[in-house]
Amino acid sequence: MTGNRIVLGCVLILTSLVVFVASRLTVRQELVGNPTALTAGSIKTALDQYRVDHGHYPPLEFNLDDLAVGHNGSRLERPYLTGLPRDGWGHPFRYKLSSGKPKVFSAGPDGTFDTTDDIYAGGFTCRKRYVFR
Repeated sequence: MTGNRIVLGCVLILTSLVVFVASRLTVRQELVGNPTALTAGSIKTALDQYRVDHGHYPPLEFNLDDLAVGHNGSRLERPYLTGLPRDGWGHPFRYKLSSGKPKVFSAGPDGTFDTTDDIYAGGFTCRKRYVFR
């Protein structure tokens, strides 16, 4: 009988421990992928919001830095980004229109636009991540 009580006590303790750990575990959705592609995606979202506010996308020669908060010379009535948009190598982004939609891209590691290492918005996925609170 005493052996059964010990086993039952251990089972209760382990069950309590599992319940406690499970209660502290949460699921968070987050974007994962190339950081430069993620930043390009944020710029694309800012351009889409600009279009909603103004009825059109900015001209292609538009300085994307002007979308940022507190950028010198920005004449926009509100900011669309919280900081200057730079790729992983510190270079600015560009955009072009493809079928009427903005396509934001980085010059990539070589710093030269329109080469094979350019990085475009996209290339990221939304995944579940389990984290402890």
